[in-house]
Amino acid sequence: MDQLVVRGGKSLRGEVEVSGAKNAALPLMAASLLTQEPVRLSNVPRLMDVRTMSRLLRHIGVEVTGDGAPELTLQAQAVSRAEAPYELVKTMRASVVVLGPLVARQGRARVSLPGGCAIGPRPINLHLMGLEKLGATIRLDQGYVEAEASHLTGARITFHPLAQKRRMRGDRCTCTIRCCHEDVLLTALALVTLFVVLLVVAIRTYAKRAAAHRAAHEARLGAMTQAVLAAARKKKAAEAAAASKAGTTPPVEPPGVVSLREERECPFCAERILKKARVCKHCRRDVDPLA
Repeated sequence: MDQLVVRGGKSLRGEVEVSGAKNAALPLMAASLLTQEPVRLSNVPRLMDVRTMSRLLRHIGVEVTGDGAPELTLQAQAVSRAEAPYELVKTMRASVVVLGPLVARQGRARVSLPGGCAIGPRPINLHLMGLEKLGATIRLDQGYVEAEASHLTGARITFHPLAQKRRMRGDRCTCTIRCCHEDVLLTALALVTLFVVLLVVAIRTYAKRAAAHRAAHEARLGAMTQAVLAAARKKKAAEAAAASKAGTTPPVEPPGVVSLREERECPFCAERILKKARVCKHCRRDVDPLA
């Protein structure tokens, strides 16, 4: 990305000659198509867009002298073409301003849709709406705007200050080219795609966390079970040692009979359950085997 690095710390002094505005020079250059007389423009800025507009006007048939100088002379004595090709228009969005003068001078015009812009999308629907109000017929053909009119008639044209906001909200546009609706559809598609991507990421994250939580829970339960079994074996070993020392035989419980020593009380429903049980068979709640 190009950038300007300014290091300050010093006071600025001197005089600077300010050139004319580019946004004023380009429409004035295009307006030279409306007359066969020479048009002289002074204090023209030396910019790439001005040189591109000069090339475009020469392609149409305008004689341009003084290119690169602060004063330009343009004369459209014989307009040979009514088309602005993409090769010239793609480098300058302002080249669409030749559309109206060509229709007024030649009765028709074919101008390529402008290319991209570094500061974002800037539609030309207001240009097309104005030409339609004046009586021109507008259509889109393979990336070119084609306008025709036997003669243009004056009309009242209202440019609402909130036109850009209405366009972004998806309201109907008065131009025949569906530029506004296409922008709204593209925006909606981008939002839907973003939502789907975020939803997939959230589902995957939840699944990973659930799997990790389940693995940790199973590991914890396994550790507690091993601790319970180890405690039971240690207790039996202690009882056997005590009985051997006393010369008696430890009581052996018949199979299938559970003694009260192997039971405990459920902390939720107060029913009797096995000490090593993980789930209460009465209330179906998880219980701690070590409790």
